[in-house]
Amino acid sequence: MALLVLASALVICFRRVTLLRGEVDTLTRRLSGQSDDIAGLCSAALSVDQRLGHDEKRLGELFDWMESQRTQEKLNQPYHSAISLIKRGADEAQLVSECGVSREEAALLLRLHGGASTDGPG
Repeated sequence: MALLVLASALVICFRRVTLLRGEVDTLTRRLSGQSDDIAGLCSAALSVDQRLGHDEKRLGELFDWMESQRTQEKLNQPYHSAISLIKRGADEAQLVSECGVSREEAALLLRLHGGASTDGPG
């Protein structure tokens, strides 16, 4: 009788070990799949980081370009004002007083943009 109980217990233990091995195999496959998923996500994150770095560099270049354009526009502003005045009929003296350009600059602007020069042959 004791031998029968011991044999039954041994069969039950063997079945449990077999079930546990099956669960371990299932969990091992899952873990392997998740490791592959994590590797893929890391690779994608690296790719996104590289693209962001490139985009950030390009954006910085664009901001620098825009700032240089603003600076250039500020440097050219007196000439824009002077050209506008010339088109409305301003003379050299008016350009000097209102736009802060030299007499030579005023004369050159008048020659280039349609005004008549006041100091020299025309």
